[in-house]
Amino acid sequence: MIDTLQPSRSPTDSTGWFHRHLEIRTCTGAPIYHQIETQIRTAIDDGTLGPGCELPSSTSLAGHLRVDRRTLRIAIDALTDAGLIVRTGYTRCIALRS
Repeated sequence: MIDTLQPSRSPTDSTGWFHRHLEIRTCTGAPIYHQIETQIRTAIDDGTLGPGCELPSSTSLAGHLRVDRRTLRIAIDALTDAGLIVRTGYTRCIALRS
C-alpha cells in the first residue's frame, strides 16, 4: 500500500520503488491509469519520490505492471500537466517536487 512506502536511498534511486510498491487492483473498479497516477502523485506529495527521482521508462513500467503503454502514458500526462514531473526526453521523466 502507498502509506507503507520507504524513502528512496538517493534522489535518482526510484526504479526499485516502482517495482516494489506500485500495484494495480482490478477489483476496485477504478481506472488503471487513475490508480497509477494516484500512487505516483501520493509518493511525490509525501516525499517518498523526491525532486530528481527518475521514473522508469514507460516500456519498463508498463511491462512490469502488465498494462498497455498508452494507459501508462495517460497517467504520466496527468502528472506532467499537474507539474509533478517533467519529461526530459522521449522516455525519461523526473519528479519535480516533494
